[in-house]
Amino acid sequence: MQMKSTIQKHGFILFFVLLLFPFSSVSYGGNECKIKYGWNTGNSLQGTFKNHFNTIYLNTGETKTINQNRMNYVKNLTSQEVKFYLENASDVTLGKNQQNPDVGAYVLAVKLVKVKCLPTSSSSPSFPDVSKTPSPTGPIPIPYPNIGK
Repeated sequence: MQMKSTIQKHGFILFFVLLLFPFSSVSYGGNECKIKYGWNTGNSLQGTFKNHFNTIYLNTGETKTINQNRMNYVKNLTSQEVKFYLENASDVTLGKNQQNPDVGAYVLAVKLVKVKCLPTSSSSPSFPDVSKTPSPTGPIPIPYPNIGK
């Protein structure tokens, strides 16, 4: 009898959380950083030189390993600060729409090792709590309700 009551109670809580989830004022994409970085390949003397770029998204507090050589630039496309960890150049923290270097490209063979989306002073853990959940195709981000205090 008590077991059935416990299941009903927890089932109701889960139903309530799932019902309110779509109306939550916090969105999954609300705490993202968007960065762009450029690099080159080939050799200009041989006529094989080519510029490339990539844009990636990170959640607040997330660090992503890039390991890209022959960097031209790194740029923050969002209002949150982003820290770029570089090899053969000083690490740099960029604010909204800032680029490093300011003009042109790196002169040395710079490598982008990793990038981190820094939390803002107003950031705090909130609903939903996105965690990477194992699946047969690899980990996928799934939002879970944050019930911790």
